[in-house]
Amino acid sequence: MTINISLDKEEKLNITKTILEKDIILDKKASLYNSNTIQYSDLQSLNYVQAKSLYPDSKKYVENKVTEDLISTKDNLGGSVFFDDTKEKKIIFPKLEQGSQKITEYQLQIKEPRLLGSFYFQSSVPTEKGQVQVITDAGITLGFKTFNTDTFDIKYTKEERKGKTYHTWTATNMPKYKHESSTLSVTYFIPHIILYIESYTTKQGKQNVLSSLDDLHNWYYSLVKDINTKDNSSLKPIVDSLVQNTKTDLEKVKNIYAWVQSHIKYIAFEDGYGGFVPREAVDICEKRYGDCKDMSSIITEMLELANVKADLTWIGTRDIPYTYNEVFTPNVDNHMIASFTDKDGEIYFLDATSSYLPFGIVSEFIQGKQAMINIGEGKYKLANVPITKAENNFIYDSVSIKLKDNLIIGNALYAVTGYPKVEYSYFYPTLTEKEKREYVKDSYVKGNNKFIVNNVSDKDFENKDKPSEISYDFEIASYTNQSDGEVYINLHLDKYLKSGAFEKDRLLPYDAEYKYINKQIVVFEIPEAYSANYIPENDSFKNDEFSFSIKYQKEGNTIKLVSEFIMNTLVIEPTKFAEWNEMIKKLNKNYSEVVIIKKI
Repeated sequence: MTINISLDKEEKLNITKTILEKDIILDKKASLYNSNTIQYSDLQSLNYVQAKSLYPDSKKYVENKVTEDLISTKDNLGGSVFFDDTKEKKIIFPKLEQGSQKITEYQLQIKEPRLLGSFYFQSSVPTEKGQVQVITDAGITLGFKTFNTDTFDIKYTKEERKGKTYHTWTATNMPKYKHESSTLSVTYFIPHIILYIESYTTKQGKQNVLSSLDDLHNWYYSLVKDINTKDNSSLKPIVDSLVQNTKTDLEKVKNIYAWVQSHIKYIAFEDGYGGFVPREAVDICEKRYGDCKDMSSIITEMLELANVKADLTWIGTRDIPYTYNEVFTPNVDNHMIASFTDKDGEIYFLDATSSYLPFGIVSEFIQGKQAMINIGEGKYKLANVPITKAENNFIYDSVSIKLKDNLIIGNALYAVTGYPKVEYSYFYPTLTEKEKREYVKDSYVKGNNKFIVNNVSDKDFENKDKPSEISYDFEIASYTNQSDGEVYINLHLDKYLKSGAFEKDRLLPYDAEYKYINKQIVVFEIPEAYSANYIPENDSFKNDEFSFSIKYQKEGNTIKLVSEFIMNTLVIEPTKFAEWNEMIKKLNKNYSEVVIIKKI
């Protein structure tokens, strides 16, 4: 990749990005790799594209140019984006076979100088050579930050030639990136470089682009300073109705936030600068939909009408590993929310993109991230978003069982709060009664594959401030073992994390996504004419990041098992894998324990 940055006759930045890709196909099934795609948009328009294939013939390669009829163009709509202006060209390469080469060259015109982007030196296939070169005119200062490069052969050179500066990074013999499930985004691990223009000099003097965090905020502020200039009188009756019985600013914030959550549908839009600029609050209210920026816009505007100050706030999701302190380019964030600071300095982060998120709990995907809160022109503050405590994300599974011949008869109550509740709220209430029964049967299997579910009911899925509950009756056949007047029954009906050990060759951290508590209670009614003959011992495992406890207790004619697992970290690092596997081994040993009752 080669980026040319120069000043035109009007002393404006002219930026082109030329990408040359050469792929060698080693697979016998060459036809599986006969296409490439190129993405571009309004802010990165496509100047040209050229492509050809080379296939081996005796001792030489034969060239086949890709003709226009083998290049198609379509809108590129991602699954999470309702509309954006990104387009995609698909290139089909003819006559590919094992040993063939695909060669693609194209050039993008970068219209926004703050969006130079990044370059990744590693991919899903081995790379013999990867190179990025940035050529700048005199007076243009390039900035860059490298990540995850220390253990790889990546060389950097800087040369001055004929009034231009050449910055070159070259990586050789890069192994393919090994994908592992349930880990952080590849940006945390893959070697890459973020490029940006610090400043350039014109006849009027030095022009800052992204020389500091102040420059990033100044640009962001220029994009939002003129929003919500339309007549907002149509919002006033709505706001008045929401705050008429409130006594504090916090009550006003809570009511208005809840209204936006339930009345404005989240739909992602990315259209040129529209990907950065919020829309007018009155338009959002009229249309009843908007993206994250739009929801932030209407929240702050409605609160202003309620005489409460709230601030637009930029933030990156957990997919992005950087903080504003280390990266002051648009690479650092991809999301916008609103925030409210009370008189004691406590900050409430308001992300209405989730309709079911309880007030006071941040979105799952921004936990622990650094936010930039807009205060005004030239004014902002950085704040760390809290990580939701494990006790706020509670999974509770309580069952009562009794033995009838060789059949387990039981009833269950499954309850969730916090993020688990949010996950359920998106889909469970939309299921039919039959679908709910099937879902419970498939998702909450207890004992063995002869688990049968009846009489499913639920409540409080619409109330964000209460646990959601699912109740049901069940039967399990052929679950107990009997011998010489004794009955053996394993009370661990749901062996949570039984197969949760990390593979020995796993290298990447495990992303738990959020802290939580999973608590299971099983109350077994001892049949008449029987008594408890053996009850397993209690056991536990504990460290600061994950733990479990298993407790048995005889209460009258019942035996009660309380099993609790606590995940107290968002990410389990590889240095903790051995300890985790030790815990799983100990947990599985407990899962093999049985209660023994004996006929009196």
